[in-house]
Amino acid sequence: MTELSGPTQQALARLLDQYESHRIIDSLFQRFQIPSLPTIDGMPTKLKKATHLTRELAARPEGRLSLQSLIIYAGTDGAGMGPEFKRGHPASSDLFANLDYDLSAVVQPPRAKEARQERQFKRPGTSAPMPPEPHAPETQRTVFVVRGRDQAAYDALASLLIALDLRIVTWDDAARACGGGTPHTLDIVRAGIRSATAVVVLMTPDDLGRVQPDFHQSNDDAREAKESGQARQNVVFEAGWAMALDQDHVVLVKVGNVRSLSDIDGLNYVNLRGDISSRRQLIGRLKSCGLAVNDNGEVWRTIGSFPEQD
Repeated sequence: MTELSGPTQQALARLLDQYESHRIIDSLFQRFQIPSLPTIDGMPTKLKKATHLTRELAARPEGRLSLQSLIIYAGTDGAGMGPEFKRGHPASSDLFANLDYDLSAVVQPPRAKEARQERQFKRPGTSAPMPPEPHAPETQRTVFVVRGRDQAAYDALASLLIALDLRIVTWDDAARACGGGTPHTLDIVRAGIRSATAVVVLMTPDDLGRVQPDFHQSNDDAREAKESGQARQNVVFEAGWAMALDQDHVVLVKVGNVRSLSDIDGLNYVNLRGDISSRRQLIGRLKSCGLAVNDNGEVWRTIGSFPEQD
């Protein structure tokens, strides 16, 4: 398993030195079970602590997983750290540029696909053909995540996927794969789908919905008339798009109490909670999609916080 590079380690150490306190850095030593630095020569600086922390994590047998877990954890709201550690913040651009470069170097042979005629789609309201397929090679570790607005749920899922040694194709990755200056949203979604081995649809109860009384039918489930949380419409649309292109490589994941999609209620979801059973269920689905999941370590068993479901 490839370790994250020196530039990635150094970029994280610099961020910790610049934006966090001794107390926060010391808490990371405890969380990741790294022995404290000796104080024989006086109190070590924040940079010395941060550099030691990243090097120790990278030197472990699961160094890439452990260091990656630190990066993911630092960017979550629960870590109590600054926004500078989140992807997309200007301060973290160097860190994530190096991280993405490291992860893109982990390339596996492309999975064999049966020769088949793929359905052709056009963007609604236009006669324009779909954009050309991305030129990036397909690997067995790449996942495109369709998601709504629940950032905490996405962070938890992303940390779990990364702990399984998978690489997430981000929205920016998909946009770059389109090639144009200002690609259409649907073009980006399609590029993300085609750039990855599998698509994980994260369904969270971001919206509220119910059937209006005038349209309620006698054979409807009683829950149809009650307001309940449901996935955002863009998530439902993009899930349908992905399934139309390649249903065998789409995994539907529910986090929280999410209203089912009535037209496809027979589909089998992964109801992801904090327990080992649901995590193993997700791993099984990912493997059935042809992903080279690495579940030999222990990090995936506990990383990421998922709510219980009714």
